Amino acid sequence: MPEVGDRAPSWQLESLAGERVRFPAISADRPIIVLFWATWCPYCKALMPRLASLKKEFAGYDLEVYAIDIAEQGDPIPEIGARDLPLITLLNGDVVAERYGVEMLPALFLVRDGRVLYRLDYPPPGHPSQQVEAPAAQAPLLAPWWEARLREVLREHLSPGDPAA
Repeated sequence: MPEVGDRAPSWQLESLAGERVRFPAISADRPIIVLFWATWCPYCKALMPRLASLKKEFAGYDLEVYAIDIAEQGDPIPEIGARDLPLITLLNGDVVAERYGVEMLPALFLVRDGRVLYRLDYPPPGHPSQQVEAPAAQAPLLAPWWEARLREVLREHLSPGDPAA
């Protein structure tokens, strides 16, 4: 799994809109969130609307979110349509997930200029999410923490004079 500072593995997938997406070419001089997710993942379900919110908040920097669907057991299209989020959804990403060493969901990488700026991490001991065991109860506690961490890293790496702004 790529670490912060590493080059993000390259990939090509087709979006739901039928557009061929080539990474890291799409990340030149702008921040990109690469999210590995599945429709059955409660953590993904809690996190995705927050990523849509960050996309809007950092629109001036051309932040984009690529949601790579993996490990599905059925047709994800109805669920994707029901969520109606402004994320670029890519299907059949299992091979790409293998290249990234993804072992659990969600997996998320913030990339700029082909380099990993942030990789999804977990809160320190004592965080409220550690007081509950059920994923459905943990997910709404972890999602705002992840959103805050991403916002912090984005603010650290983007400035008002940034050429992407």
